[in-house]
Amino acid sequence: MLEVALAVSVLAAVILIGVLISIGNERQRRALEELRSDLRQWALGDLEIKREKAVREIQIIDPLAWLRDVTRRVTGGP
Repeated sequence: MLEVALAVSVLAAVILIGVLISIGNERQRRALEELRSDLRQWALGDLEIKREKAVREIQIIDPLAWLRDVTRRVTGGP
């Protein structure tokens, strides 16, 4: 009888530890998901700021001349 009670208590302890680990893993998963979301929002905001800054800095006066120059550099021809 004592052996059965001991086996049941060990089994209950193992199940309890498993449940606690599972709860901890779920909390960690949610925290990582939130961190990933925050990082993505920050990266998108940073990219938007850099794009706006680049738009202000880039000045193309004659677009066709710029296009000819770029294609000449890329193809290596006239």
